[in-house]
Amino acid sequence: MDSLLHVQSSSCFQVISDIAVRKNWTDARDACDSEGGRLAVLDTKDKIDTVMDVMRDNPDFPLVSYHLGAHRPMDRWDTAWPNGKPDYIWLNGQPLDLNLTEPYWNVHDPNNWGNSQNVMILSNNQKRLWGDTAAVADGGYICEFSLI
Repeated sequence: MDSLLHVQSSSCFQVISDIAVRKNWTDARDACDSEGGRLAVLDTKDKIDTVMDVMRDNPDFPLVSYHLGAHRPMDRWDTAWPNGKPDYIWLNGQPLDLNLTEPYWNVHDPNNWGNSQNVMILSNNQKRLWGDTAAVADGGYICEFSLI
C-alpha cells in the first residue's frame, strides 16, 4: 500500500511499502529524486509526529524498515563515529538534531554497529522507532514532496 499525507500545507509524504519495489538507501534516494521529491527529511517535530502517527496507526503498512533521508557523510561511510557521537545529516544538508530526535530512536540506536550502519530507517517494529542500518539493506522508503 502506498499513501500520501499532508503536513502543514508545505509537504506531503509518500510511503512506498510494496514488496516488489523495495530498494537500498541509494536507490530509494534516487527514486524519490526522479519523482521530484527526496527521501523524507524529518527535521521538525511536526513532520516527525505526522509521519510517526500515520505509520503507527495504519495496520496496512507492512512491518518492514523504511528508509529516511538521513545519512552519515559519504566520505565517512564504514568508519567509526568522530568522538563516538553520531554524525548524521539530512538530505537538506542540516545535521541531525539528537535532542529533537532522541525520543524516536530504538534502544541502543543509533549505534553504527560494525562501523557499517550509515543510513537512518524507520524500524520494522510495532512502535515504528528509528534505527540505523547498512545502506545496502533493502526496505521500503518514504518520499517527501514540497507543496510550495
